[in-house]
Amino acid sequence: MSDAMMSDFMRITDSFSGEELVSAISILSEKLKKMFANSEEKANISKEEQTLRELFAHADSLHLRSDGTKWTREELYER
Repeated sequence: MSDAMMSDFMRITDSFSGEELVSAISILSEKLKKMFANSEEKANISKEEQTLRELFAHADSLHLRSDGTKWTREELYER
């Protein structure tokens, strides 16, 4: 955060009442938790799971569909 932004932030928060300050802190802490939880979640994903997610994302991007056709096992193996 730049010095100008920090000084504006300090000026604004100095005018907050105690209740407003607590609300602002709780909102910021929730945003930080979500931001770091997402990065930790991504770090904990195994290579196999990441590959599977990429495969599903690729399949979704192709917009494949069967038009309601049901295939037998033999037909699936032929394709």
